[in-house]
Amino acid sequence: MERNFRIRFLENPKPYFTAIRKAYNLPWSYIAQNLQVSVRTLTSWRSKETTTPIEVAEQWRKRFGINIPSHELVATEEIRKRSASIGGKARQALYGNLGTPAGRRRGGFRSWQTHKKNPLSPFVARKVLHPKRSTHLAELVGAILGDGMLTKYQLILYSNIADEREYAEFLSNLVVRMFGIQPTTVSYREYGVMRIICSRKNMVKYFQAAGLNVGNKTKQQVGVPQWIRRNRGYSRMCLRGLIDTYGCVYIDRHQVQNKTYESLSIAFTNASTPLLDFVEYTLRRFGYTPTRFGRHIRLRRKKEIFRYAKEIGFSNPKHARKIRV
Repeated sequence: MERNFRIRFLENPKPYFTAIRKAYNLPWSYIAQNLQVSVRTLTSWRSKETTTPIEVAEQWRKRFGINIPSHELVATEEIRKRSASIGGKARQALYGNLGTPAGRRRGGFRSWQTHKKNPLSPFVARKVLHPKRSTHLAELVGAILGDGMLTKYQLILYSNIADEREYAEFLSNLVVRMFGIQPTTVSYREYGVMRIICSRKNMVKYFQAAGLNVGNKTKQQVGVPQWIRRNRGYSRMCLRGLIDTYGCVYIDRHQVQNKTYESLSIAFTNASTPLLDFVEYTLRRFGYTPTRFGRHIRLRRKKEIFRYAKEIGFSNPKHARKIRV
């Protein structure tokens, strides 16, 4: 209970402190070191500039038998409130009323200036590289449109824990090479997914300028940016990113006249009509014959599937391994 109080001396405490120093028979510097305080703190106690901790005075009374001179006890919380009030009034005298909109604006601006000087400040957007448009960027855009998203401050890409660890590493390395930052990879074993997270506001702004939107892709019915659609090389790599993330390579089983047939297929399924249009158009643009039904686009012809693997290719080893089989 007493530890919540401090001593305010009602008379000159210097004779008291002189007696304490004689009892120690040591310089004030050693006494301060023994108490784990600074010499300046001891000086402020002796001059009544600040109050003295009651536990220190009780320690001296028990050790040396020196009674505490006339004093009163002051609650620590009361001292804090009084000090805060004095400090607040002094600051208001210097800078004016900080409770006004103008005062808050000045305080916010000064805080922003302080953080701006610190490159590690969490309140200042860090710079990222701004890569030129390229096939690598087009592929990353395809991966984002396929199984990624942009929030106000983050780029997030998703991969499957079971069989896409290599692809997740590929995407991370792609971000490092293009933007100069190392993403964070977080695994959610209960859901079987990994999240590749890039927390950079300036990166989000870059992708917005490149034609991508923040938020739900399905609700917005997002499509591929025009700068990619106009260029065959960019379209090819964007298609690769889409198939790598949201496509699949599988064995298609179907019956014809009670006979079961099996064939290798590449499929892309999505709820965004513009993305489906892009995939179908790009496949036909490169001489393939996809079939489209509802939200599904498939390549079924064996020769075209192997040609796709050779000409378009996969960056996701999971798909490439199935084609080889």
